Amino acid sequence: MVSDLEAALDNENEIVVTLWTPFWATTNFDVRELEDPDNIYGDPEALHTLGRDGFSDDYPEVANMIENFSLTDDQFGDLEDTMVNEFDEDDQAAVQAWLEENPDIVDDMADNLKD
Repeated sequence: MVSDLEAALDNENEIVVTLWTPFWATTNFDVRELEDPDNIYGDPEALHTLGRDGFSDDYPEVANMIENFSLTDDQFGDLEDTMVNEFDEDDQAAVQAWLEENPDIVDDMADNLKD
């Protein structure tokens, strides 16, 4: 699907593809979201973090950081692009490289480690 999208855009052809947000392709290609007045695709989804019972008591600073951590769709798409298209299988190196490119995220995380 992504190769079809890329080919259509390269040839200045119109195309309709099923994408989602956040997704690296929505940040890498000049696409727009079609209206969904009947909500056939449903409500937006979200990413969630989970922890064991007592984690927040044992690690309040880390729990606070996780609770306050967020990424915009564009940030998530950029991170996913780095992981999928630049580093392929090396997730740790991809995240490290992305964090080096986004020091504000690291600063926010460090600020949230404070009680």
